[in-house]
Amino acid sequence: MNEVSFECSDIRDFKSDKKYDNIISLFHVIYYLNSDKDVEDTFTNAYVQLKKGGSFIFDI
Repeated sequence: MNEVSFECSDIRDFKSDKKYDNIISLFHVIYYLNSDKDVEDTFTNAYVQLKKGGSFIFDI
């Protein structure tokens, strides 16, 4: 792993000028989202922030 970066932010509205190969959300973060809108915002935001062919990795 040559270039690894970590960002700590609210997963629902994280914004960056960079695109990411992978977004990793561990420890049941998705479980703690309080509404369907929060879940939708999270997945939409992850999609926008990923490079083409990137992966959003999460647990529930």
